[in-house]
Amino acid sequence: MRKAFHVMVTLAALGAASLVIHADAGQRSRAAEIQLQLGRQLFEEGLYRDALTAFQQAAASVLTIDSRAARAGAVRAALRLAEYDEARREAQALLEAAPEDPEAVALNADALWAAGLFQEAEEGYQKALRLSSSLPRGHHGLAK
Repeated sequence: MRKAFHVMVTLAALGAASLVIHADAGQRSRAAEIQLQLGRQLFEEGLYRDALTAFQQAAASVLTIDSRAARAGAVRAALRLAEYDEARREAQALLEAAPEDPEAVALNADALWAAGLFQEAEEGYQKALRLSSSLPRGHHGLAK
């Protein structure tokens, strides 16, 4: 019962945040932050489709927050939903925004691996580990 109430409140916040996105630039920045937080909450609740939507809205309306967090969330949610084309698009945009960020490189490799591009994924995981030798996502990817 409590979880259902929490989900209803979260979805109501998603609807309210969607309305705010059409406001002026200062409000759009706040709306992007709200969408990012909402995406994280929905992801934790296992509501991946709604989380993907929230992350995509955050990435599209980002003015002051870092769009990388929204794109990374979108990649993770898309992978959970088996939306591999969407995961690759978001991962590519993330990688373009942060080509030397080990987490971005590893997420891109995850998207490549999910699409069946195993050699390219392995190269991505190796690059991620060169950038950060203790990155769990890189080690897990190579182990796959």
